Amino acid sequence: MKKESSRIPLLSIAIFCFVVGALSVLINLSNSNDPEEQAAPADTGSNTSQKNALIVGVDRLDQSEPQLLSVWLATFQFPSKEVLLQGFPTNFQLSTSSIPLSNLFGWGPDSSVNASFIDAIQKAADVEVDVVLVLDEVGFVTLIDYLEGITLTGNFMDGPTVISALRVFYEDPLISLEAQGKVLRALADRVETLGEAPNLTPLFNLIPEHAYTSESPSVIAVSFGLLLPLHSDAIRIQEWQDTN
Repeated sequence: MKKESSRIPLLSIAIFCFVVGALSVLINLSNSNDPEEQAAPADTGSNTSQKNALIVGVDRLDQSEPQLLSVWLATFQFPSKEVLLQGFPTNFQLSTSSIPLSNLFGWGPDSSVNASFIDAIQKAADVEVDVVLVLDEVGFVTLIDYLEGITLTGNFMDGPTVISALRVFYEDPLISLEAQGKVLRALADRVETLGEAPNLTPLFNLIPEHAYTSESPSVIAVSFGLLLPLHSDAIRIQEWQDTN
């Protein structure tokens, strides 16, 4: 099947908000519906700990070879509840490889994200990825509209408007990444508006046709539960900086 030519370089931003909201709901459901089976808080093992989520945006999940559009690594620090979001251009290459992320990305034989793609991010950032999340074009539009849009440079933008404004940058991965960061900052300001238990049915309905997670929602809730409640001033956003 031929891929659509349109690209949306900010889908990973939507997943970030999706995860934050999903965690809130899952933890509240766990506390209210299964009081005898509540998972114990994760053992940090020391005064500080971290979890890493690889957040990926693609054009369409209903295709066998979705096109990579955006890559963000989210590092969650406990117990400080700080979040660092690092964006990678889709043409990023390891110093030991000539293959860009856009060519490494794909689905493995077990219908999970290619191990070589995940390994490239792990080697570049020197971290272990705990969970992989993927969202496609439909999911991005759904989530932006669910959040009732964003305000960027004083202008209100809904999902389709954000896509139209950013599409002009898709051919240049570095410029696209910079644009992603600006929109991500606008979305981060809306994190606290989700509240403790929002109705996320429209977002959960995106799985599996328009969203993918390498772990079940319940496992993610246990792993990242210590992050909540999350505040926008605890979120740092930056483009990938190679220090090697």
